[in-house]
Amino acid sequence: MKTDFMQSTVINKSSATRRYDPVEIARLSSRSKFRNYFIGRYEAYWNVIWCAITLMLALDAILFAIENREIESLVYFLIHMEIAILFLVRNQPRAISDNSTGYLVAVLSTFYLFLFDPDPSLQTALQPVGLAVTLAGSALCLLSILSIGRCFGILPMDRGLQTNHMYRFVRHPIYASYIVMDLGLLLSYSSLWNLLVLGIGIALFLWRIGFEEHLLAGNSGYRMYRKTTPFRLIPGVY
Repeated sequence: MKTDFMQSTVINKSSATRRYDPVEIARLSSRSKFRNYFIGRYEAYWNVIWCAITLMLALDAILFAIENREIESLVYFLIHMEIAILFLVRNQPRAISDNSTGYLVAVLSTFYLFLFDPDPSLQTALQPVGLAVTLAGSALCLLSILSIGRCFGILPMDRGLQTNHMYRFVRHPIYASYIVMDLGLLLSYSSLWNLLVLGIGIALFLWRIGFEEHLLAGNSGYRMYRKTTPFRLIPGVY
């Protein structure tokens, strides 16, 4: 996201969002303890914490991949390493949401993946198809994360507008890639429980998109982007 928010220094107290330029960060952070944990001088600490969490997930993935000779876990390792680096170099937030539910949904939609049950006894004849779908989704994920670059984030904050590369086709290509990967997991490890987890994941992503787009609606550049890129997840469909 590259649209300049330098003009947006006025606080709209009737809205669930707050917008400010970088000069305003220190002054605004003192007004709200909640926002103070996510902006200003605390931003760097949160980035290190997120990076550390992601590196632990990457380590777990690569160890599992080596032990089980599983290519899916190797791909997850690459994705987590990519994200860990971005946490350390990403842009400062230019606008954030004050809606606590949005933060909760963002976290849940990040870690629900661990509810999947990859029990080998659940594998069926569709396992090779599931692997192919998972790898396709992983490739889309890697490309989408590279596309968003330093604008990457987990929580509902505006770190800049990205409209190029994968973002030319849909507005939320990373979430679309996650859903494709999850579908691959379901095909590989078919069960009612994993089907339920997939449904929960899709619902969380749709909910998360709503919070993010409510925040970004205050950005004239994003409103124009919605017109030129009308689809959220699936080109020509939704």
